[in-house]
Amino acid sequence: MNFLFIQQLHQPRLAAKRIVSEERGFGILFVFLAIEWFLTKPLDIASNAMRFSYGLFQGLLLLWNDYFHFALSPALMVFFIATFLHYLSRRKSLARQDIASFAALISYNYFAYILVLSAGYILGKFGLTYPFGFEPYTSAAHSSWLAQTCHVLVYFGPSALLTFFGSRALLNPEENKESQAVESPAPLSLISLVLLLTAFAINGNFIANNWQKVRPPMPGDSLNAIPGKAIDGTLMQRSEIENKVLLLDFWATWCPPCVAAMPHIKALNNELQNQDFVLLSINVEPDNTEEVQDFIRRQELDFPVFIDSGNLQAQYRVETLPTVMIYDKSGVLRHVHSGNTSIRTLKKEIENLLKH
Repeated sequence: MNFLFIQQLHQPRLAAKRIVSEERGFGILFVFLAIEWFLTKPLDIASNAMRFSYGLFQGLLLLWNDYFHFALSPALMVFFIATFLHYLSRRKSLARQDIASFAALISYNYFAYILVLSAGYILGKFGLTYPFGFEPYTSAAHSSWLAQTCHVLVYFGPSALLTFFGSRALLNPEENKESQAVESPAPLSLISLVLLLTAFAINGNFIANNWQKVRPPMPGDSLNAIPGKAIDGTLMQRSEIENKVLLLDFWATWCPPCVAAMPHIKALNNELQNQDFVLLSINVEPDNTEEVQDFIRRQELDFPVFIDSGNLQAQYRVETLPTVMIYDKSGVLRHVHSGNTSIRTLKKEIENLLKH
């Protein structure tokens, strides 16, 4: 089969015309971005995938949230470039094309970047360093401007050239005098497939060797560290939480869901404080203690609030706020909630643990 994203590699002008004539969309971009996401942030994906143990909905939400933040910037960039090309096409001397056609063109050309990324990833695993080699989580911040420029040109250059030739064919009808489309050369398709499969295999091995580094707390785990001194000077000893159901609540004053949930957390604590229950409220703003204290006064919080400098967040892999963890009387993690959570659900889970 003559796949468009393969045809673009050797017949960019005809592929561009085919995109327009067949009214192709730019949905393929999100497939390519998913591949890039997998190659560049494998451990983030592994960490989120393990959070499916919290529940199917939570796992899907966290995975989607991570992908959305990753894909948003390149998707907007494609849209802006397509918009520019559309307005350029409105000049009298050029053939007019809509934004969707240019967006689809750029999206299919993104495949060239994926191939270069895969090649760079493979070479990086064999020791070729930046700017030509690539490894996940390797920052370019400490590289020279020349190295960074070289990296951008090498990795994005092929896609940019294909977009140039394709756009030129769409903008200038007089240039559409190319031979009919032919089947994509088998070696080109084979090389593309080998690059992708090899990069995926190496990436899978990388995840297998490093997933423990990003493993989040999962149901069945034992209680990790606890905070020591609250903002009001209250000291927390581990003996105070033994044989009690424990709720860890990670939150921040700038987090709307956290703020909205706080009165309900307060009411829940007041209702259960005479039972075998302990609330550990952990704020994550060590550089904003005055605002935290003001928030405590305004909300009239009658329980200790602990300020975390980042150590607890790292140990508990807290990436979304609010994050609530509920441990049973034996110190075993039973429930984890990331993001908006029903107080009714928390209460039900705690009451069930209090019965045992």
